[in-house]
Amino acid sequence: MEPMKAHYTPRLQTSNGRKDRGRISKGPCLLVAVLIMTMLACSPYPANVRQSLKMAAENRPELEQVLDHYRNDPNPEKFQAACFLIGNMQDKYYLEGEIITAYDTLFHIIDGMFARGLPVYNMFEYIQQQWDSIATIHGLPVPANATICPELLHIKGATLIGHIDQAFHIRDSVPWGKDIPFEDFCQYVLPHRMGNELPEDWRTYLYHKSLPLRDTTQAKDRATLARQLNMWIKREVIKRHNRTFWSYSIDLPPSKLEMSRMGSCKHTVFYIAMLLRAHGIPVGVDYVPLWAGARAGHEWNVLLCQDGSFHPFDAISNTFDMPLTDRKIAKVFRMTFTPQTGSMPPGNSSISIRLRRIRSALGLDSADGQNDLRFSEEIPQKFYNPYIIDVTHEYVKTFDVQVPLNEKTKNRYALICTFNNQEWVPQYWGRIRRGKALFPNMGSGVAYRVMALREGTLEGLSEPFILDTLGNMQQLIPSSKKIDVRLQRKYLLTQFMKGLMAYVVNHPFHGANRADFSDSVCLFTIRQTPLNMATAIIHEPREFRYARYYGSHMAEVEFYGTEPNKLNPNLQDTVLLRGRILGYPRQDPKIKTPYEVMFDGDLGNYFEAPDPKGAWGGMDFGRPRRIVKIRYCPRSDTNFIVPGNEYELLYWDKGNWISMGRKVATQQFLEYQNVPSGALYLLHNHTGGTEERIFTLQNGKQVFW
Repeated sequence: MEPMKAHYTPRLQTSNGRKDRGRISKGPCLLVAVLIMTMLACSPYPANVRQSLKMAAENRPELEQVLDHYRNDPNPEKFQAACFLIGNMQDKYYLEGEIITAYDTLFHIIDGMFARGLPVYNMFEYIQQQWDSIATIHGLPVPANATICPELLHIKGATLIGHIDQAFHIRDSVPWGKDIPFEDFCQYVLPHRMGNELPEDWRTYLYHKSLPLRDTTQAKDRATLARQLNMWIKREVIKRHNRTFWSYSIDLPPSKLEMSRMGSCKHTVFYIAMLLRAHGIPVGVDYVPLWAGARAGHEWNVLLCQDGSFHPFDAISNTFDMPLTDRKIAKVFRMTFTPQTGSMPPGNSSISIRLRRIRSALGLDSADGQNDLRFSEEIPQKFYNPYIIDVTHEYVKTFDVQVPLNEKTKNRYALICTFNNQEWVPQYWGRIRRGKALFPNMGSGVAYRVMALREGTLEGLSEPFILDTLGNMQQLIPSSKKIDVRLQRKYLLTQFMKGLMAYVVNHPFHGANRADFSDSVCLFTIRQTPLNMATAIIHEPREFRYARYYGSHMAEVEFYGTEPNKLNPNLQDTVLLRGRILGYPRQDPKIKTPYEVMFDGDLGNYFEAPDPKGAWGGMDFGRPRRIVKIRYCPRSDTNFIVPGNEYELLYWDKGNWISMGRKVATQQFLEYQNVPSGALYLLHNHTGGTEERIFTLQNGKQVFW
């Protein structure tokens, strides 16, 4: 049977020659200019500005102050900019309240740790403990626990004038400012806020904060300065992300992020966007709500280049790019400042979810607020967001997918789903027509399944299938043909993790008879990245009382020697050597990565020194011993097969996972016989770990999706 074929819709060029980058609708921006010219006779302001003024109530004079300030300005674009911001302010807000001030304590604690010179980036467990203490008393810092402050009711005219003046001043002073079209300037430079963060004069503050770089750089174009600023912030302010702050789903103003020097990906991405915009660099934010085949998503920045294309780059990364080698992409969206209602699901899509909350806070809606936004019960509310555009085709080859449905349904809409390591979750919605579900612009190289939302429950409408890069849809249905398989992992080894495991390369193991290793002899040097627990056979005939691994980022080390066999003294047994653990440096008890963990038998713990220079961990055997073998495992995800762990192989068949039985691994691989071919598979580790990923078998090897 030939594979089904998806419909490929080219999206690479538009009629005007510029790359189709899922462009934001120019309507809200150009409409301002058109309305100003055509409606001035009957009204001084466009319709959306008049609506904002009405909603501002007692704060209306503050907004009128801005409009009056620019009405006769020699540069008419400033008045257009004021109308643009005010007209799109109707559902903008910031969050405040007890939940935010409670967590300010954590920011002050971390700031104090840095002030005392503590190795904060090795003390994440301690930070998590402080977080847990606050959360126990106050709950989590999520928008639902905060107080909504509609911007129309609170913003001051002088504040908005300052933002607009500074934005234009910088645009007119940088070499690339004249090359930025006004509509792009409005979307990617002008906005005075990114999300729901507390208001700050970030534009002026961040510009002056980074002046040391501006005073020394030779950058003459936006891309060079953007790259330098991204690296400068990593050196001077924010050195890495932190998982604890993933649960801090309220956006951070620059001042708080600079106190913690760390945050979630979204926090740092917003910070970079504000920093670059402060220098007149047009930059936006793209995001994946959920990686296909993973449990989380990601946000990153995109630089608007001079040719109209966007260059993606990861915030505070070592390189000015966005590595996607190991990622499966179903959908990528770009955040916008203005509503983009063209791709909204059915219903009253002219009013967003957050606008309903704002209107309720302003007393403009009924008590239940249901009259302003009708959702389809067949489409999750998370898809009702008019402040995004679909840019998946800028990252991967995409297809308009038509999937024949195996089950009859009364639903008008279906959901295309990916597996998040635990269950099928929706990536996007589509219409059902004539027994097929239609989904536009879907990323290829992904395993999907079509489902329907019925009374709050997802039900399957198709078997899983793979959409390949040619547009073929390969259904994953178990065959009557049986195969024998050997499994090496339960989750993809990513390039990022392989890079971490490579930190041990070129680091040696030493033997010595002096405790200070002044007489050390190199027993073995790691020359290639170990992908699991590796073994080195040692041919050095001399005996040593002391042995060590000289380096960091090692999870486990075992030294082996020989002893006479108890039954036949002429034979030698290889035995694990025990002794007193030694090492350098000693670490603060709050740091949970000391050298001792290299000898605890737990592959999930690893030694990481605050300063890897001169770091080591080893053992005093009490007397000289000949070392014949060393086993070692670097810091890793432990998703390879671990001897002693219990595993279970499953395959998907007719809406369920079918077990092939549990096995305790005795080697660093698993073998199963008589497995149905052509299916979708999953490997559980019942002993420990949470990461697992669906895979197929091609020529006997695992291919993860």
